[in-house]
Amino acid sequence: MSRFKRFAHSLASGYAALASTVLVTLASVPLALHYLSKEEFGLWALASQVAAYLSLIDAGMTGSLSRFLIDHKDHKGMACTARSSRRDAWCSPCKDPAWRSAGSC
Repeated sequence: MSRFKRFAHSLASGYAALASTVLVTLASVPLALHYLSKEEFGLWALASQVAAYLSLIDAGMTGSLSRFLIDHKDHKGMACTARSSRRDAWCSPCKDPAWRSAGSC
């Protein structure tokens, strides 16, 4: 699968996930109002908002991690792979001959 097709698939699935979240939220509020008392609904709404704010703590780490992994995959000089079964699966840039020749290690 080409990069463009993967990009398009990821974009479409991201928007589908966002749309499904909106639909579930829009459907759950009337149901919660029907089955919960005012106090219980207030607690449910508060818990939902706290959970939403806690999800913001991510602060872009998911996107930056994805970019880091893609850059690492595209960098052919690294001497290890993400599929490594060894204990030290993290890659050291010092294994890259370009880093060693630059005197960075």
